[in-house]
Amino acid sequence: MPDTKQIISFLMIGLAGIDVLFCILALALNTWLDYYGFSSGLWKVCIVGQCVSIDDFGVIEGWLNEVRVFAFLGLFWMIITTVAAVLRTFLLKDKIIILYLIIGLSAVSGLCMMIAFAVYTNNTTHKYGAGFALCILAWILGWTVAGLGCFLLILNRNTS
Repeated sequence: MPDTKQIISFLMIGLAGIDVLFCILALALNTWLDYYGFSSGLWKVCIVGQCVSIDDFGVIEGWLNEVRVFAFLGLFWMIITTVAAVLRTFLLKDKIIILYLIIGLSAVSGLCMMIAFAVYTNNTTHKYGAGFALCILAWILGWTVAGLGCFLLILNRNTS
């Protein structure tokens, strides 16, 4: 039967994997805004099912590029966190530096997703949709993985 440390390690891997999925969906979905037949994402605007690229409207607002960049950074850091969590669980169990890396990168990933949805919220005032909600969930999951990493760090210090 797996011990507490293994269960937490597997939970970290699972949550980090789900977080990667949420980050990808948040970037891809066209429903950051969803308002009676009108929806908008980071890349397209849809009106009654007809979607066009936001780039076709001409000038892209600077804040939208900031949201895109921070959402990509959140995804990037969480992918690295997931790989590090898998490596630590299965190959590098004794390397405490990997655990510090997991804690730091997952916290930074959550911070990037938080900045992305905060900038978006600051510049829009409509009914938010699924893409926006997934960005918020990615932020929460990123910090949850960091918290589990801290808990695992405490368990490692108490048993060493």
